[in-house]
Amino acid sequence: FFAQDEEGISHSWLDYMKEAIRTCAPQFSMRRMVKEYTTRYYVPEILQSIQIEQNRFERERRLAAWKERIKQSWNRLELYVDGRREGQLSLGEGIDVHAWVRADGLTPNDLSVELVYGEIRDELATGQHSVPMTYTKREQDGSYRYDIKLQPKESGTIAYNVRVVPSHPELTEKHELGLIRWA
Repeated sequence: FFAQDEEGISHSWLDYMKEAIRTCAPQFSMRRMVKEYTTRYYVPEILQSIQIEQNRFERERRLAAWKERIKQSWNRLELYVDGRREGQLSLGEGIDVHAWVRADGLTPNDLSVELVYGEIRDELATGQHSVPMTYTKREQDGSYRYDIKLQPKESGTIAYNVRVVPSHPELTEKHELGLIRWA
């Protein structure tokens, strides 16, 4: 790069760049991009639109009714968590976390209960991870119990919390409704 002729041109650098373009350009053609967009986005969207139109939009009506039921019940949802919320863990050590959800009008199939944890650095949780908790049983008081054993892959100081979000197989994204309940 620094070896330049009297006009300030580095012929060795130009040769290096030409070789990089010659060997790399075929890997990044528009054909590859168009194929990727077609398979990842366009075809799935077309198939989804066909499904939407089937049975006179019945699936969409059911999903809209489900969303309305979730929105009507969400303010009554309660979440309780048992277990310490932060601390120092040695490698291989775990924490049993139990959560109970009171969800008037909702079932475990309507909900995703997740443990969110991260390492504590400078009093902030960093590198956050989200892990689904397992629905265990319905308690006598009607609440739903969820359990998980948190076993981070690295030792250190961690903190965690539990959250609930609506869950439905036909949602395009788990935060689509903008509803979340933290413990």
